[in-house]
Amino acid sequence: MEARCDLILLNLSMPLQDSLVTVSLLRSKLPHVKVLGFSASSAELGNQPQTGFDAVLTKQDGLSELVTALEALMPEPPREG
Repeated sequence: MEARCDLILLNLSMPLQDSLVTVSLLRSKLPHVKVLGFSASSAELGNQPQTGFDAVLTKQDGLSELVTALEALMPEPPREG
């Protein structure tokens, strides 16, 4: 059975892999999946654009912003009826 993934929360600061390379690989393998970049601080983001991500947040943005971004990126659940 194949698992289905709709959204990936990806840390921008990974010790063994560049996040821009990772998001590019994800896009090539799973083009339908939304990718939300997450960073410990805005200083980690620097001045370079976070190309390939559907959205990018930092911990300073707060939990409510994270929830808002997740809700905006997630597909509507199928309605029963």
